[in-house]
Amino acid sequence: MSGTIYQYRVECPGRRAVKVKGANRLEATEQAAKVWGVAWMAVARQCRVEREKEVKGRGRIHAPGAGGDGPGRRGDRAGV
Repeated sequence: MSGTIYQYRVECPGRRAVKVKGANRLEATEQAAKVWGVAWMAVARQCRVEREKEVKGRGRIHAPGAGGDGPGRRGDRAGV
């Protein structure tokens, strides 16, 4: 995954403001909706999204088979 990642503050009426990471406003809205436990399309038009700063990375994002995401292509379940 390449590209610049930013920290956004996302506010939506009736929900607490959250800070999330994403490459753009749409990703920030999607991440905020996950925090709130709703479909992003249900809140997208109501949200106010403000880019705060550039960040180094997304945190814990795993590539397939790199561990932490279940069995991968490397035979992680061998011997089970």
